[in-house]
Amino acid sequence: MMTAPSIEFLQKGVDQNLICDVLGKWLEAKPDNKELGAMYNAFLRMLVYTNNLELRDYSFNRLVSEAREDRNRAVLRARKAEEALEIAEAKVKELEAKLKIFGI
Repeated sequence: MMTAPSIEFLQKGVDQNLICDVLGKWLEAKPDNKELGAMYNAFLRMLVYTNNLELRDYSFNRLVSEAREDRNRAVLRARKAEEALEIAEAKVKELEAKLKIFGI
């Protein structure tokens, strides 16, 4: 289950869009400005990098969450199996006691 994005995450996206839009407009107005083109490309690389980091973080947290859920399910299954085993052992003892009464 995906959690709701934080205010910081949303603000980062808005800020990235604003910077891209402004740099894009400036670059369209002055396409010969090599520094501006380099700045625009550098910002796009940073944008991709930060988005990849966020995706890795989300993926890692999701994997950890799924592993915890799997572990918890395994613990619950083990507890149920132990309860069933205790019931079965009690029935075996009860049946053994009944067989002793009959000398078997």
